[in-house]
Amino acid sequence: MMMVQSKLSDCISEGDGGFYLDIKVSAGSSENLIKGIDPWRDKLVIHVKERAKDGKANRAIIQLLAEELCVSHDDVHIVKGKRSDRKRVFIAVDKDDILERLKRFQKV
Repeated sequence: MMMVQSKLSDCISEGDGGFYLDIKVSAGSSENLIKGIDPWRDKLVIHVKERAKDGKANRAIIQLLAEELCVSHDDVHIVKGKRSDRKRVFIAVDKDDILERLKRFQKV
């Protein structure tokens, strides 16, 4: 999949007490990382080592996002797509703060 630069705001929407982040997950990857933005799907692409079995990949996604965005694991929730590679995650923190933290992932 070819990645090009896109706007972070395309994959983020505001919610009550936080914001929603639309992601595309590649489970069973060689490393845990936030790859960048897929502009055709308006999603942030995330790779995790864990396979999509017994919720392991979902837990790895929450851990990776919490660590990279410097928020508590308790503030990150998968609210849609728990059994899909396309997910919506709610992060209970100010959107402007997270936009600044996510800027480093904008370019691939």
